Order: sequence, then structure tokens, then C-alpha cells
Amino acid sequence: MRTKSILIAAVIAIFALQTGAQAKGAKSVSVNCSLPATSVQGAVDGVTPGVPTTIFVVGDCTEDVTITSDAITLSGDPNGLGLRGGDGTINGQISVIGANNVTIENLTVTGSGAGVVVQDSANVHIRDSILDENEFEGVAVINAAFVEIGGTDIIGNSTSGGSGLVVQRNSAAVLVCNNVITGNGANNGRAIFLEEGGALRQQKCATGERDIITAVSGGVAIFIFNGSVVDIRGADVSGPITVYGGSTFRAQLSSLDGDVNATVGSLVGFRATTSFDGTLNCDASSQIFGSQSGLDAVQCGQTCTSDTPGTCSGP
Repeated sequence: MRTKSILIAAVIAIFALQTGAQAKGAKSVSVNCSLPATSVQGAVDGVTPGVPTTIFVVGDCTEDVTITSDAITLSGDPNGLGLRGGDGTINGQISVIGANNVTIENLTVTGSGAGVVVQDSANVHIRDSILDENEFEGVAVINAAFVEIGGTDIIGNSTSGGSGLVVQRNSAAVLVCNNVITGNGANNGRAIFLEEGGALRQQKCATGERDIITAVSGGVAIFIFNGSVVDIRGADVSGPITVYGGSTFRAQLSSLDGDVNATVGSLVGFRATTSFDGTLNCDASSQIFGSQSGLDAVQCGQTCTSDTPGTCSGP
């Protein structure tokens, strides 16, 4: 667990260094999809390798976009207004494959198979965007890739019963507050799903800032599978949480409304001022740990309520 936390911190540090180093000599181009013969992919393909480039996107662009070069920003904010979703819409999938220091900001990505796919050691920052009504995931992070997400709506994706955010195969994600992940995975799907060594950490939010994570009816808010790790530090989570197969779930400064189910050698920890409305279910192979909050004494099979913090009843 400590090794994975160090790895995530190292990736974040590298991302920051790359961003600063590549800021010099930056260029920008504009794509207005209301005009004929314009293409976001054409602008991406025209980027000079090694030159940081911002591509401003305006209007509705119906195309898939694949990024394999470093230091590209897709922005729907040509006027610097900072609006979530911005002035540009990609009606298609954005795939970032093996590229570093890529930013997707102030864009709406909708109506595709998946919204944004980050894979093969790629390194991406998504901020102030809307990823909605995609057939599969809103964001998928695959094969040792990294994504940082802030101020973004991941809503109404995966109508086939999948997930809003997927992190898998030794990939990592960081939530940088003010995200809304809800309404994803119709037909008993999951808001967030991790597997095969995926890691998700939430940055500690400032006062008044939260991440909202909500399960659909009959679904799961967070499903953590097969050696994966989730550490939230300021989220409001509504819906069940499943921790399975040697995985770890830690929560602090958060609100959990729903049962937590830990099985097959998993770990669950409640820390400082976490409120919990639900039942903690776990098998004999799983462990529960706590620290400086009233929940540090909660035992498997007990039901807790935030109306009486630190008070849990049951066996």
C-alpha cells in the first residue's frame, strides 16, 4: 500500500515538472467545427513534436480524436471564461495513448463509446469538463496510465451497466475536488470501478469543496477489485461500496451513505471525522482498521448512523 502511494506521488511530481519545463515556446491553434473542412484530429496531427500546443475547440465536432504526442491541450475555453464544459463539444471518443502532459479542459465529450480513454503509460489532466451520455465509460484509465481529474462532471455514462470512471491494470487516478460522478452504469452498474492493481486517491479538498460520488438505483458507488486501492479525503458517497480480492478502501473527512462490503482478504479503514450510515459487512479473511475518529471501534456486522457519530450497533 505504501509503495503504491509513493508511486502515485512520484507520477504527480513528474507531471508538474514536465508542465513547467514545457511551457516555454508554447503555440496555439483554433478549430471551429461550425466551419467546413475543419477537424480537431487534423489540428492534433499538425502539432510539431516537442512543442507545447493548445488547440482551442469551438462548436460541435463529430469525430474521434487520438493523441499520441506529448504536451497537447484540448481546450473549449478560447475566451478564458473558465466555464465547465466550455464552448466546444466532441461528439466522439478522445483517446490518449502513451502521451505525456496532455490536458483536456473546458470541453464536453459525449455520445461515443467511451468519453476519454487514457492508456499505455499516458499522463493526462482533465479539468472543468463534462463527460456525459457515452455508451461505455466516462473515463477509462488503462495499462499503467495516470489521470488527474478536477471540477468535472462524469454523468449518465455507460448505459449498458458499466461504470463512470474505470481505473485498471496498474493505472492511477487522482480526484482534485469538485467532481460530480453520478448517474453512471444504468442497469446496476458502478460509479467508480477499479481492478487489477488500480489506484484512486482523492486530494484533500478545501473547506466547502467536495467530490460527489453517487450510485444508480441497484448499483454500486465504488467497486474495488483484485488488489486495488481507494483513498478518499473529502467525498460524499451515496451507495454501497464493495472491497474485494485483497483490495483496500480508506476514507477520511468523508460521508458514506450505504453499506461497505469487504471480502476475500481486503482492508477497510475509517479515519478522521468520517460519517457512516450503513452496515459494515466482512468475511473472516478481511480486516477493519481505524484511527482518531469515533468509528475506530466499528466491528464487522455492525450498523452505524451519522445521527449519533461513533455509535454502532450489532454483533
